[in-house]
Amino acid sequence: MHELVVETAARTHRGRVRADNEDRHLVKRLGPQRLVLAVADGLGGAPGGSEASWQTG
Repeated sequence: MHELVVETAARTHRGRVRADNEDRHLVKRLGPQRLVLAVADGLGGAPGGSEASWQTG
């Protein structure tokens, strides 16, 4: 079996228009050979966008 080596980085910005940043990212190890990576875009102020992006983390 091969060793799993993963390097991750993430950066978000609320942008020029919104007061809140609705973007989220998730990195979660589920085991020695299992990793979950997720990105959620808050949809720029759409109804429920903030709640939807928070469901990722």
